[in-house]
Amino acid sequence: MDAKERLFWCIAFPGFGQLLNGKYLKGIIFILLEFVINVKSHFNEVILHSFNGEIEKAIDYTDYQWIMFYPCVYFFSIWDAYKDAGGGKEPYSFIPFVLSAYFVTLEIMYSAKVKLFGNVGNSLVSHDMRNSWSYSRTTAKKVIKETINHRYFQFCVLTLCIP
Repeated sequence: MDAKERLFWCIAFPGFGQLLNGKYLKGIIFILLEFVINVKSHFNEVILHSFNGEIEKAIDYTDYQWIMFYPCVYFFSIWDAYKDAGGGKEPYSFIPFVLSAYFVTLEIMYSAKVKLFGNVGNSLVSHDMRNSWSYSRTTAKKVIKETINHRYFQFCVLTLCIP
């Protein structure tokens, strides 16, 4: 089994790549962290409401104090499994993982506050007609949906960045 296969198992569920690498303690710790963060942040309920188009409900269910830990744990577990399996030997090969964790965390922090180009769901701040920065919880609906559906994007980025 090569490093990329272990990376993909970690994308499916943090800790699986570590278990496949024979790093059982690390794998169990990542699985427990995944479980605790999912339960405490209500992440699975948020995903369920988001996929059913109930974005306002998804925003209300989200516990931001817990969900902000998720990107760092998620991407570090992917990097750790990949590195332990022999991947990532090139200089700066960790950068896609670090930047993904950083930007997803930023997106989570600002997703419920930032008004974005009217109703477009991405994480850039828009400027309203009165030349003042405009913040709105309701315009964050699409941002939350994009954040929750971010795993596909992460998968694509990592697939393109890993040789």
